[in-house]
Amino acid sequence: MPDNEINDLIIKNDTVWLATKSTVSFFNVNTDFLNAVSPLLHFTKLSVNNKDTSFVKELNYDENSISIGFEAISYKSNKRIYYTYFLVHNSDTFTSVTTNRHVEFLSLEPGKYFFSVSARNSTGTLTENPITYQFTVLTPFWKQWWFLGLLAMITLALVYLFTRSRIRSIKEKEQLKTDFNKQLLSLEMKALRAQMNPHFIFNVMNSIQDFILKNDTKSAQKYLTKFARLVRMILDNSLESEVLLNDEIKANCLYVELEQQRFGDKFDFVLDVDEEIESLSLRIPPMLIQPFLENAIKHGIGHLETHGRLLLRVKIIGSDLQIVVEDNGVGRKAAMEWNIHNIRDHNSFGSVLSVKRVEALNATMHTNISLEIEDLFHANGGAAGTRVSLLFSELVQQENV
Repeated sequence: MPDNEINDLIIKNDTVWLATKSTVSFFNVNTDFLNAVSPLLHFTKLSVNNKDTSFVKELNYDENSISIGFEAISYKSNKRIYYTYFLVHNSDTFTSVTTNRHVEFLSLEPGKYFFSVSARNSTGTLTENPITYQFTVLTPFWKQWWFLGLLAMITLALVYLFTRSRIRSIKEKEQLKTDFNKQLLSLEMKALRAQMNPHFIFNVMNSIQDFILKNDTKSAQKYLTKFARLVRMILDNSLESEVLLNDEIKANCLYVELEQQRFGDKFDFVLDVDEEIESLSLRIPPMLIQPFLENAIKHGIGHLETHGRLLLRVKIIGSDLQIVVEDNGVGRKAAMEWNIHNIRDHNSFGSVLSVKRVEALNATMHTNISLEIEDLFHANGGAAGTRVSLLFSELVQQENV
């Protein structure tokens, strides 16, 4: 109408007549005044990470926060336009209705997206065709199949190399252990032969024969009984990797008694054992003590012009077991010089053998045995004998556990 101010209104038949200041208007009573024209809808902008850009089809994995602008033109709606949009990703759909002319989607996951928006004017008329935008957020390279495949191949290669290296290391350790076991077995056989050396057996037989010739059958029988017991104990112990400490002490005491009788009581023997040891079932490798007793008697006390003294001390120090063999002989230096001048091709067999055996035991049996040989001196600097110390670390603690 030309004017909004109506002065008069007449309805005649199916026609409505309106009179204003300037003119007369009329219209049919069935006239529809609704806004039936579909809104015209279009995209206005695309922003990626707060930066305007064109409507590209592909976005990088880090370009995953977008804002889509759109606008509809609908006369007579007085900007009262409602927008319905939805975003499809895989099987997920997000939809909403808004009067805003832009929407934001933050931190989109990689994949393909389909965006669609339609508009509805104030009288409910929809756009004829929604506008759409299809785009893809690219997958980062570390999530793509070729990179995952490459990573899997590298991982498999590293696992293979590590496994191969580990197997090689285990084989080398096993071989080293086998070599040590062979060496240990050889040393144990040598130790057995050292205990049962021909000179010792020959001297024992001579002593027995001497008792018989003197018609001292009682002493001969006693000596032979001790020797038989010693042989039996040595043979039994040689079959075991560890024996009871009490049994080992008994065998060594029996050996010293035979040597005392053979040497005509040239030396005294002192046995000093902690009382609590008898109540403990401590076990040690066999035939470790005897070579040092033999060296003390043969090379230390044997060259003395005076009466000798031999000490075997077994004591507990904290959680450690200490075994000490000490003599008041001529000392290692004097014994070595005497052997060089009196025994052809002499070789200090017992000490070297014992050191090697301790090393082999520590390597194969995982023991913690330390060996220390010390020369003793008088106040005037003269030789006062030799002390051998065997220390079995944490043996008592393991026993108590």
